[in-house]
Amino acid sequence: MRHIFVFFVCISLLAGCRFLRISDFHRQAPVSQPLPHLGLQVHVESFALLFGKELAERILVSNAIDPGSYIPPPVGILAQVGQPVHDVFLLLGNELNENFVQATGDQRGKARFKLIYYNRFNSGWGYTIPSVLTFGVVNIFGLPAKVTRSEMELQMEIVDNAGNVLAHYRAPGAGKAKVAMYYGYSGFGAMRKANLLALQDAMQGIKQQMEADLPELHTQLTADQPTR
Repeated sequence: MRHIFVFFVCISLLAGCRFLRISDFHRQAPVSQPLPHLGLQVHVESFALLFGKELAERILVSNAIDPGSYIPPPVGILAQVGQPVHDVFLLLGNELNENFVQATGDQRGKARFKLIYYNRFNSGWGYTIPSVLTFGVVNIFGLPAKVTRSEMELQMEIVDNAGNVLAHYRAPGAGKAKVAMYYGYSGFGAMRKANLLALQDAMQGIKQQMEADLPELHTQLTADQPTR
């Protein structure tokens, strides 16, 4: 069992040939009336805590199934939390400036983001079982090793320069990516890609909720004293 697990971990980490691209952090889907320029504020603790909690639970479950199984070193664990959190800053900053607000001008407030819920799991057991049973042979011929799915709930608040919360939104998001040789991602890459898609999905839901409030928000924000 241990040999199978180690072999499968190696496939997940090393098999993928696909990498994240700059375009993965951008999406053109602007609101109908962009708000005045807002600063970005990310509640880092919520993302780091939930990303780290999910990773710790995954390691504990794997070790319970197979004592002595592979445990990432501290540097690896830090990367598996730190890099996805860095991805959050990049994507949310791009989403905000490209799809929600005017990218230039006086800052009229902030957009605050917080992660409320997060879960990541393998949604492709139909791929995983034959991969394990054949010791990865079927993966050489193109079958994905697994499908990583991320689910989350994202909160966004619009705050003026005085600290008043003008609007509050929450939306769920989901994304998935394949771990596969030749055309898929590595296990870590699939997790990052699934997270990005889930974030973009949640932002799309927030955008739909905001549409009716845009005129009033625009009025409230432009009436506020700008931050230079």
